[in-house]
Amino acid sequence: MFYKMKTILLLTILIFVSLLSYSQENKNTVNKKINHENTVKKQKESYRKIKKRKSKEQIQQLKNGILLIRLKTSENKINALIEMGKIEKANKIKTKQYIENKAILAAFKNRFKFCKTAFFYSNKSKYIQENKFSNIFLNDSLLIDSTIVIDSNKPIFIAEFGTLEPDTMIYFSHYSYEPNSDFSVKKTEHYYSSSSNIDIYALIIKDQNFIQLNKPFPYYTRAIFKTIKESPGQMIFIPLALYYAFCEKSYSRTIEKMDVKLLKYYNKAIKRQAI
Repeated sequence: MFYKMKTILLLTILIFVSLLSYSQENKNTVNKKINHENTVKKQKESYRKIKKRKSKEQIQQLKNGILLIRLKTSENKINALIEMGKIEKANKIKTKQYIENKAILAAFKNRFKFCKTAFFYSNKSKYIQENKFSNIFLNDSLLIDSTIVIDSNKPIFIAEFGTLEPDTMIYFSHYSYEPNSDFSVKKTEHYYSSSSNIDIYALIIKDQNFIQLNKPFPYYTRAIFKTIKESPGQMIFIPLALYYAFCEKSYSRTIEKMDVKLLKYYNKAIKRQAI
């Protein structure tokens, strides 16, 4: 009788120890899974933090650096029209582009205060990328002026009016649990991309290699007004003086908005850095 009770007691202890071991093992597995999920989550969060940190660095670099404004020349279109013998049309486009560039330069001079600026024509872009800054910058008359120099040791950014490039980056959104083929449940990550920027005409800020910046940096401001490309015949009906006034006012509004956005983001970045 005693032997039988001893055997039962021993079996009970073994079963209890086994259950305890299984429970601990299962708990460790769950903890590992939780730790893994937390690690993944931290990685996703750190990616966003990296973007924020990069944008903060860029806004401070821009504040202490220089913004080079790229002005279009339309030279390919003008030369093509000249070759076809359409001299009058070529001259009209040349005049339009001059008025547009003059308005952009005046608007930046009068409205943009965030950082230092300089102006260059788009056909000199390769010199900017190659850090060759001699005899490429423009004076108030849109003529190349060799006396205009910049400090090439300071951070350099580019600004221009044009069409936004689409944002191809994807961002983590959330997890969901989806049914699997074997009737189990699998954890699925979901991502999203920002809305397309195609066909948005704006004042855009890029790096020295002409690569468009990303959020949260305020890298663009939409230009609501119609551009020359959208209304190519408007010069026929509008006197040059009135057209210039319209251009300058329209560009001034957009450039002033950009100046405000940059200053606001800069102050916000500095304030957070001080905390």
